[in-house]
Amino acid sequence: MSDQQTHIIEDVNDWPISKFAAKRDEFVLELRRYTIEKVLAHKRYDLPELLQKSIFFEKKRIKGERWKVDPADEEKFWLKLEKELHDVNANSKATKADYMPVLERMIHRYAEEIVGNFKPKTFLFARKFLTWFFKRIYNSWSLRNPFKIWGTKESLLDKFVMYGPEKKIRHLFSKGVVVFVPTHFSNLDSILLGYKFDMKTQIPAFVYGAGLNLYNTEIIGYFISRLGTYRVDRRKKNLIYIETLKSMNTLSIIQGVNNLFFPGGTRSRSGKIEDKIKLGLLNSTVEAQRYIVDNNLDRRVFIVPLVTRFPFVLDANELISDYLSRQGQERYFHERPKLSPTKLLRMFLRGMYTNRGKSYLSYGQPMDVFGNLVDNEGNSIDGQGNIIDISTYFSGIEDKANYIQREAVYTKKLGAKIIEQYFKSNVIIASHLIAYLAYKHFSKAQNETDVFNLLLLNVKHVKIPLATIHSQINFIVKALKEDHPEVLLSKVLDRSAEEIVEEGLKYLGVYNSLKALYIKKDLLKTESIKLLYYYHNQLSSSEIDAITSSKDYQLIQDFETIVA
Repeated sequence: MSDQQTHIIEDVNDWPISKFAAKRDEFVLELRRYTIEKVLAHKRYDLPELLQKSIFFEKKRIKGERWKVDPADEEKFWLKLEKELHDVNANSKATKADYMPVLERMIHRYAEEIVGNFKPKTFLFARKFLTWFFKRIYNSWSLRNPFKIWGTKESLLDKFVMYGPEKKIRHLFSKGVVVFVPTHFSNLDSILLGYKFDMKTQIPAFVYGAGLNLYNTEIIGYFISRLGTYRVDRRKKNLIYIETLKSMNTLSIIQGVNNLFFPGGTRSRSGKIEDKIKLGLLNSTVEAQRYIVDNNLDRRVFIVPLVTRFPFVLDANELISDYLSRQGQERYFHERPKLSPTKLLRMFLRGMYTNRGKSYLSYGQPMDVFGNLVDNEGNSIDGQGNIIDISTYFSGIEDKANYIQREAVYTKKLGAKIIEQYFKSNVIIASHLIAYLAYKHFSKAQNETDVFNLLLLNVKHVKIPLATIHSQINFIVKALKEDHPEVLLSKVLDRSAEEIVEEGLKYLGVYNSLKALYIKKDLLKTESIKLLYYYHNQLSSSEIDAITSSKDYQLIQDFETIVA
């Protein structure tokens, strides 16, 4: 990004999300109307039965799992609504119109809960606060400069390395609505992405979903509700709530507000890039584009996949433990590390005052909602480079019920294209490469590919000669550059193998209580095979898998892994 680049819309009050928030009450009413139409379009559902089931599940939720953020009148509201529904059911001559007040009240309550707000003043405060916060996280303290612990804003922004068609994405904001669909690894993803978009790519803020449970903490709830979030309550599974949530996404896109949601649904527990994504919210982008076409609005919807890469994930231990528990069940025993508060504080301070690592964001190629790539002017392009008229995708449909079936096909295709872009946009960084090679070598030396069997080994007995990793790094980096020039490599991989290892280990899992890898007497060792496995999974690359499976690569594995 050029130093001369400015924000595409300088005044926060002129951002689409600001104008959207200024009409929140009107939007809630429109969301109610739109969702009612969606619910009634489900012809296979009987409305009285659907209402009855929804109220039943809400009462069950209240009884089984109450949150601090839940309204004080929650139980009273649903009991009253149940009585109203019972009175309608008691009328043998009741028509669909008689059930509408119950449906309207239910959807209106959901809409009021889901729709957040955006306050420009809060955003400007957050911009300053996050600059202060991230300067502390991403800059180091040293004895030579003991008073320069905060660094500068410029040095902070240098820590955020960007790849991909950044200028093209900026330009597309003038052509339509941009919907970001990132990978998801950390609870900090939304905050970091928002900060990077604002300060590096310099584009307006977006609306995005945040778990309602986050609002249980008042200070967090206060700020995120004013930064463009809409609330998502994963306890609610009934169709009426889900349709209201999806309609929130659809209508905001229709109204020109750029969006962000994680199509994986939740953080990657294994550390791997998502190879399966949820299609519910993704379908809202197709629905929004169809509405725009049907109503002759001058707007396009652009999908931008992006991949985030960090040399450390704060909650890596929690995530990988959850993944192994689900996959292994009785084969996996999770014993929490017994660390004293003093050691935990020391680990945190060590990370805070020595970390100078970078984080990486890689934009994939922008697409339309059908998975076609778009050019700089937002035109959809086919495989031969010809411009496509996207209105043809929605032609020939007379019955609204048929929209659902056709759009489901479009959404599935879009999901596959997003996953494809994830793997094309993955940036290989030093920390992940070293973890990948160390775990692979250790697994091969044990002649064991089952992670649950490897976890049974005593970590003190795992020792990998450093020279082995150096040889493997040299081989793989050379093969990638020569045979796979399309693969994105961080700049540190242009250095010597020794420097790559030094750089990678400096930041690998720096905030985690146990070390995934460390050096002792020219040997690579680990304090946690589990964490090593997690960071190994972070490197999702079919190209590297192919290289490590080659005969030439096998020849350099003559160094013996020593396991006492």
